[in-house]
Amino acid sequence: MTEETESTKTEFDKFASAAMRGPRKNTYMQLLSGLLLKANQNSEPLKKIQTICEAAYLSRQKDKLDMQIIEVSYTLAVILAKVEIPRNPDATIHIPWSFVRTEESWKKYVAPWQNINLTYWAYHTELRHKKYHEQPNFDPFASPEGIWERKMEAAEAIREEIEKMSDCDRFFQVTSALTLQSFYALKSEFENWALTKLLAIQSLIADQVDPKVFSEVLGLMFGQKEEKTAEEVEEEK
Repeated sequence: MTEETESTKTEFDKFASAAMRGPRKNTYMQLLSGLLLKANQNSEPLKKIQTICEAAYLSRQKDKLDMQIIEVSYTLAVILAKVEIPRNPDATIHIPWSFVRTEESWKKYVAPWQNINLTYWAYHTELRHKKYHEQPNFDPFASPEGIWERKMEAAEAIREEIEKMSDCDRFFQVTSALTLQSFYALKSEFENWALTKLLAIQSLIADQVDPKVFSEVLGLMFGQKEEKTAEEVEEEK
């Protein structure tokens, strides 16, 4: 977590705590405003995506929002954020998809945005594990070079089988053993697609918030004092 992200999280937590302790008037709009401000301040794309989606789920005017985009974006952002990134640049990345891996799910969650070619380690895919429950040493008396050759032969056979699969099945096999570089490429591809869609949705959500409440929340979160108009000053006298 970056220092900037930690700071933003702390500011929002302080605001949320204050909002809950204070009067209940405008609490809904305050929380909605707080989420929008938190999203704007977050420099991590996946966190920004999640926060905009949380604001959409909180919105009382969901009929004006594309909730299909919200559901897809939130689900994928949560999944990708949970992927463990090893230090080894030659490591294998497995994406733990949380939805049922059917053609229907692929069309809903993946097909709208995934276009780039991905590189993967064929020998570490789920298909290899189904075909070979243990790493095939084949011959315990074979030389290390011979064992390596057999493994490469197995990997090539598995790769050929994967390439003959449907787009759906191939995608899930490939993402069970991605190279690190391809994981980052896939993550960026999703983030660019989601943020392009969500920024327009964020604007629609912001239109639902009273500007005065938004300004008050901005002050609570970042210590900025709102300048009162002459009419408001006169009313307080």
